[in-house]
Amino acid sequence: MKPVMHFYPEVDPLQKLLKKQETDPYVFASQYQQNPTPAGGALFKPDWWVMLDEEPQVIYSFITADTAETSKSWNDATAFSFFGIYEIESYGKRTGQ
Repeated sequence: MKPVMHFYPEVDPLQKLLKKQETDPYVFASQYQQNPTPAGGALFKPDWWVMLDEEPQVIYSFITADTAETSKSWNDATAFSFFGIYEIESYGKRTGQ
């Protein structure tokens, strides 16, 4: 565990910070240490994916792009993502509402 940075003891006494670090390490790392780490790691879990027998009807869709446009004569990789919002039934519950 990283040592606690303690810049303003008059606002956040050390005991308060240590208690926050102990009781909610995720929020503490993100808000107080500026070191966010997703709870459980930054990996996709296999059980998050739902396999469907047929394609759902897309309600909304949008595309995002990072063109990496710069004034350099070369650029970093360009990235495009396509997202769709749809409603499915999974484990007896409707999603996307």
